[in-house]
Amino acid sequence: MSKTCYKKPISESLGFVYSKLEKMALKAKKTKKSIIKQFQMKGNTYSVVIVKNDKDDPLEPLMYFISTLQDKTEILDGYRIRWHRGMPNQICFKHLKSNGFNLEDLNFRQDSKICLMVALVVMAYVLSIQQGLESKVKKKKIHRNKPSRLAISYFSKGFQSSKLRFGL
Repeated sequence: MSKTCYKKPISESLGFVYSKLEKMALKAKKTKKSIIKQFQMKGNTYSVVIVKNDKDDPLEPLMYFISTLQDKTEILDGYRIRWHRGMPNQICFKHLKSNGFNLEDLNFRQDSKICLMVALVVMAYVLSIQQGLESKVKKKKIHRNKPSRLAISYFSKGFQSSKLRFGL
């Protein structure tokens, strides 16, 4: 989901409004300095953690984490572990949001439409991986003191060949 989905409930809860939280996170001198705020949405309590992007990316200067946990260290450590281990669901969400399908750009408002579109895009994601596996991606990057990884992912290879096949 887009960060804008959370702006209203975050701003309406006690404490700083959303834009102030972003300004505070951008002013932080260290990337380890994070901002946290609890908010209510659909009867549940969530925490938003906003932190500077380690990668100094001008397109994404901040990273946003939403969780039901209350402690910002636990939230950040949990996400760091998930990404470090390459958890399939996190990688899937990354491709759905920004590395291929750009799901956030659709800007749906109704939950039923969002659920339907996510289901369709996840199916396309799985088909792209299947296509990538069938095309036998073999190139590997060699890293010192780290395990080697594919130079191009199964998803990227399958997604590219599907786009070519369907003229997209």
